[in-house]
Amino acid sequence: MLATVGRPYIKLDNQGQKKILNLTQNINYLGRDPKWANMQVPREWKVVSRRQAIIVKEGNNFRLYDGDRHSQKPSGNGIFINQLWINLTEGHILKNGE
Repeated sequence: MLATVGRPYIKLDNQGQKKILNLTQNINYLGRDPKWANMQVPREWKVVSRRQAIIVKEGNNFRLYDGDRHSQKPSGNGIFINQLWINLTEGHILKNGE
């Protein structure tokens, strides 16, 4: 979920355990790997990969890419928005409320 009013953030929900992560960088790295992710989720959240996603600022928007876009390696869990798989190379422009 992305909110664009005020400071942009994503909201994660892992079976009732919620976490809000602010999008503070031009390139945000989401995952469980503490050496890679600047948006780290708890290690026990196995539904999130070690290198789940890269979220890149594009103008006033953010584009979500699955996995480690730099090495062209998708996450082990994949990313789906509204039941549609997010392509590794094209990504997805996030919209408020998704």
